Amino acid sequence: MTRLEIDKENKVISTDLELKGENLSIQMKLSNYRLIQEEGKNPLFEAGTIEASREWLNTLLQTLVKTGVIPERIEIKNPLQQTVVKSLL
Repeated sequence: MTRLEIDKENKVISTDLELKGENLSIQMKLSNYRLIQEEGKNPLFEAGTIEASREWLNTLLQTLVKTGVIPERIEIKNPLQQTVVKSLL
């Protein structure tokens, strides 16, 4: 990862990745993400829409989300991780 930007106001996370075998960096964007906090429960991170600058990676990501390999929501159980995520997002 060569760049990471988090836009709290617009709920967008952008990153550039340098992957082995790729000549140019790949841009990834998560938009409309949410942090869901219900009373008495651990927070849940919902990524929203995931996009990549390579068509093959977009197709792979959509398939992994659709089949449940990448969950739509991720429970954040560790208290330290909860604190970090809440402060960043």
